[in-house]
Amino acid sequence: RDNAHLEVTALKDQVSLIATYTRFNDVNLLNGSFSGIAIQAGNTTGETITVSIDDMSSTGLSITGASVSTQTAAKSAITTMDTALETIATEQATLGSLINRFNYSVNNLSRASVMTEQALGRIMDADFASESTSLSKQQILNQAATAMLAQANQSKSLMLQLIN
Repeated sequence: RDNAHLEVTALKDQVSLIATYTRFNDVNLLNGSFSGIAIQAGNTTGETITVSIDDMSSTGLSITGASVSTQTAAKSAITTMDTALETIATEQATLGSLINRFNYSVNNLSRASVMTEQALGRIMDADFASESTSLSKQQILNQAATAMLAQANQSKSLMLQLIN
């Protein structure tokens, strides 16, 4: 029992050590200080997802008093450890659901970005089509004016030939 108790104590210390030194971008994640962080997940500042991670240290999981030094303490430790495992599983499920929400938001924003680019392209294409139509109209009017001038000049020369 003494050797098992030493191992349980070492594992509790390891749980606290992991909780203390688990960091991302120099931010502690598992020691309970990562709480109520709002991450923008949309086009506006109001579209946020709040992320909190509970204290996953041996204190936060309430396993500091777990002992296997006696049979009664060992039975109590089993219940305590089961509760701690349920807490960890719940936290993992919560974080998994947040990851799914973030993935959905990323996909939604990517789709919106593509649609915006397509709309902008269509608007630019519509302006290009309008300008092409205007250019064609002006070219036709210029050709018609030139043809009318040519006919007017030709009719003068025909009149002069008739007079001669």
